[in-house]
This record gives sequence, structure tokens and C-alpha cells, in this order.
Amino acid sequence: MADPKITKLELVVFSHKIQDMAKDYNDFNTVYEKGSVLEMHPSILKVHTSAGIVGEYPGG
Repeated sequence: MADPKITKLELVVFSHKIQDMAKDYNDFNTVYEKGSVLEMHPSILKVHTSAGIVGEYPGG
């Protein structure tokens, strides 16, 4: 079998909300904050190959 080749890169972006969470003063860390709602926008990188193998990697 020949080495698989990358045929497609796909970025899947989605969002979800977390109750009682917020960002801290430097907008880096998540912290508990009663009554707050933090909306997150993570992504998944999908790598498709000529052999039909698909790899997935979670990102920020």
C-alpha cells in the first residue's frame, strides 16, 4: 500500500455556553463568577487522507 496523502483539511468551529463562568482580569484564565455566562468557540481540525483515514485534533 502506498503512503497516504493528505487530501483535505477541515476546520469545524462550534460554540457552547458555560453558566457561572467568566474570564479573569487578563482574559486568559476561566474563573467562577456567579450569574455570568461564558461563551466558548472551540474548534476541531480534521485531516482527511487518500486512504480514507481521518485524524482529528481539538484546538482553541
